Amino acid sequence: PSPNHHHHQFSSSSSSSSPCCPPARHPVLLPPRSYRSSISMSRKRRYAEISQPTDNSNSSSSSSSSSPLLLLTLLLILLTLLSSAPPTNAIECLEGYTCWEEAGTDIVWTMKDDGNVNGPDCKSVCDSALCGSGSFHACSGEEGVRGVGEFETVANGLGFNCSTGGCWDGASSQGRMLVSINGETEKNCYYPPLSDGNYQCLNDVGNINCFGERYAMVCPCKAKDHEEACTWDSSHSAPVAKWPEDSEGSSCLERINYWRQLACDEGWAECPPCGLPPMVECVDCHECANSQAEHDRVHGHHASFKRCGELVQGVGGGATCADVIDSFVSERKLYEDSGLMECKGHCGPILKAGCHTFFWGKAKESNLHVLNWRSCTSKCDDYCCNPTDEKCFTHEGLSPNRTVPRDCPAGSSIYSSAVSLSGFEMILLRVSLSALLVVVVLAFF
Repeated sequence: PSPNHHHHQFSSSSSSSSPCCPPARHPVLLPPRSYRSSISMSRKRRYAEISQPTDNSNSSSSSSSSSPLLLLTLLLILLTLLSSAPPTNAIECLEGYTCWEEAGTDIVWTMKDDGNVNGPDCKSVCDSALCGSGSFHACSGEEGVRGVGEFETVANGLGFNCSTGGCWDGASSQGRMLVSINGETEKNCYYPPLSDGNYQCLNDVGNINCFGERYAMVCPCKAKDHEEACTWDSSHSAPVAKWPEDSEGSSCLERINYWRQLACDEGWAECPPCGLPPMVECVDCHECANSQAEHDRVHGHHASFKRCGELVQGVGGGATCADVIDSFVSERKLYEDSGLMECKGHCGPILKAGCHTFFWGKAKESNLHVLNWRSCTSKCDDYCCNPTDEKCFTHEGLSPNRTVPRDCPAGSSIYSSAVSLSGFEMILLRVSLSALLVVVVLAFF
């Protein structure tokens, strides 16, 4: 799904405590695709020709003397085929990117050819550009900023020479190494100050330009294990995404990562060559998502979309969040145009390649769930501190623990950390208080 659009609703939901739709914990899926052989059809024919038995019924006695020569010929052909096969660990750079593996290091320097205007950041560049290599490459935030002379080696490796840019005294900021996207072999370069320490992975270029000149970021990428690859510079979630200890658990996090592992274990089309790393839950946005689920229960699915800063949203029903996730995955089906089983619609974000975050919410007394994807920002707390509609709340024994307590600034509206009262309950409370006040007044007279 596009980052600027949300999914259509999965199913309707009632305000009762029963599930709004039958859960599907174990959807029936068609067999996974089979991977194509890495050997080309021409090679298959050559192998077939080699392996064909020879009919010796009419051969002369002199054929036995040519056997050593025939054997030698076959060995030479086999060695030629093996030597022409690409090395298994070769770096493959996705079309639209330029990559260079620096000798003597574990860094692959990568840049997006058409630039990073308003994104993506280096985290996403590394995720996307090098996946075809078979290893998951993450942006290396531990790589120290290089000066002009040191970076020239990287620039030459990427195929260009650097000239100091004419704006901002030739300097960039926020740990970003910027090069102009115009020019083939000569580019204007802007260097982050050495005081920035390391290159940063989560800062994109935005819309900066110098008299219309636009820029790409040069990103240091490094092959990492899945449980080390997805790091997050956020106080609202775990700093590194890990596989859950209970792969059969019923929480959103456990079930999402269960399907991500299964997709690669069984060779599904959604699993890229570099695999699917685990997702991380933005736990500090859970209370905001609860308010969305309660709002959507009354006003319809997606009525509160973008309240908590999410880019993509799915809404569905189930007794547990795992049931909802399973229902989404059950939408996976065979598409005639591709001939593959694919996960689209609600299912798409669950098996999306790369590093991603999510958070979820549930209505107060119904099984309506909201799943929000690819966002983990302070916008959640901004709403909870100053709610314009439903207040934020938690579910006792169900909600995840926050990473840090919410710190609302002075003058913020009071938010509830427990389940808030419905409109009907508020009326009953006011009537009861009014009756109590009358009794108290009459007691004095």
